[in-house]
Amino acid sequence: MLNNLQGARALAAISVVLLHVGASARDHSVNTPLFSSLGNWGNSGVDLFFVISGFIMVYVQDRSPRSPGRFLVDRAVRIVPLYSVMTLALFGLLIVAQSVVRSPAPEMGHLTASFLFLSKAIYGLDPVLYVGWTLEYEALFYLIFALSIVLSKPCSGGQKLLLILSSALILLVLTGLAPPIVLEFLYGAAIARVRHLIGLRTGWLFMVGGGVLLALTIGHDIAIEARWIFWGLPAAIFLMGCTIVPQISNGLVTRLGDASFSLYLTHVFVISALMKVYSLIPVVIEGDVWAAVVCGVAILVGILVHRYFEQPLTQLVRRGVTWIDSLNRRTAVV
Repeated sequence: MLNNLQGARALAAISVVLLHVGASARDHSVNTPLFSSLGNWGNSGVDLFFVISGFIMVYVQDRSPRSPGRFLVDRAVRIVPLYSVMTLALFGLLIVAQSVVRSPAPEMGHLTASFLFLSKAIYGLDPVLYVGWTLEYEALFYLIFALSIVLSKPCSGGQKLLLILSSALILLVLTGLAPPIVLEFLYGAAIARVRHLIGLRTGWLFMVGGGVLLALTIGHDIAIEARWIFWGLPAAIFLMGCTIVPQISNGLVTRLGDASFSLYLTHVFVISALMKVYSLIPVVIEGDVWAAVVCGVAILVGILVHRYFEQPLTQLVRRGVTWIDSLNRRTAVV
């Protein structure tokens, strides 16, 4: 277990929370000089997530090879249940509380496309749960990764998988079918293959150097076309170091990393609700102080949702998949 990856996940999720707290504060006319100074830098958490995802897919596949079907099922079990529930929750909220949410309910076609991770492709819109736009690129990466497993099998699997994966993603970018940000998955995939060539001292240099490069972009708004360079490369350098240096053992950090997916999906609900509450509080609270409270509550809710909802839900779905697999095997034997 590379616990530093969990720390990186925690950092990525918190970065996105900071981004949306600042944005929501501006929408609700809450003065937050400190949070506002970050600008859109929190978006870099998404780039770090993409690099981590590329690394994990190759790292796990190298050690526990899976068939394309099993790979896709495993990924679906991991992300679909909670994402579907959160999407439905927001959809229901948009229907029953439009006067509070101040946003129209989406059409059923848009909702369906959101569930299928095709909202951008079909409608050119973010999904109903807007942070799900990143999951649509994740889903694209998973499909290409599964295809790479299929095509690499006649060619000694692991040796050719990265070449096929790289060729497919680069082709999508060159043809304009995907933005360059998808190349960040390749950064992570490459790290999984070359990290063993890097020594401990260089690993520390990579981790610190990547972190410094990311910090230098604070306050700068990077266009999505350039993020693979200005945020993706530093994130990759940082992650390379994280996989090499001694692994952390801090339980809180690893638990927060475990809860990063729940935090990512739920924080938008918490932030929106608490920023509305701010206008109702009779006592004057400094904007940045309230924003910090909002961040803390969002993190706590993310941890609780992971522990008491995401984990049981995922286990339930996984048991269902296992039951279906066993039923199919018995049917095949008969």
